[in-house]
Amino acid sequence: MRPLNLLLVLFFMLFTSCAKDELQTVKLTGNYINTPVLSEGFYQVTLPDDTKVQVPKKYAVGGNDQVLGVIDETKSYLEVKSVVFKEFAFAFELTFDVTVYNAKGEYIKWSGTANSYPNNTGNSWQYVTGGSKEFKDVSGWSNTSITTNPVNGVHTLAIIQGEVVYVK
Repeated sequence: MRPLNLLLVLFFMLFTSCAKDELQTVKLTGNYINTPVLSEGFYQVTLPDDTKVQVPKKYAVGGNDQVLGVIDETKSYLEVKSVVFKEFAFAFELTFDVTVYNAKGEYIKWSGTANSYPNNTGNSWQYVTGGSKEFKDVSGWSNTSITTNPVNGVHTLAIIQGEVVYVK
């Protein structure tokens, strides 16, 4: 009888043990709109000819992507950590952190760098640093093209390529 009980226990454990989480990889597509939050202040950057340029410290983020869906612009934000003018590239180089929320209150955090050029174009590269709920163990990367409206400072970002990996 003892071997039968042991066999039943093993059988029971086999079917009730935790299944290994299955990862899914989603190709990232979408667009983001970064709107300056003027009340958060500005970085002042001095160009080689002593011209002073102001760069917002914070942006509200809207838009949509393949992973989160429609972005909740009331919660989502980009914080500029640093900005310098790189004379050899004739570009502003920024480092930033972004937290992007969806309508369910789930979020993904990113960190990255961007180059912004005087002709109102640019590009950025970012990697995932964390997430919440469904995206707790998320990882990923993306790169985007940037177009800046010179009148209001709004950036439109189109995802060129990227992917996000998380548990199904």
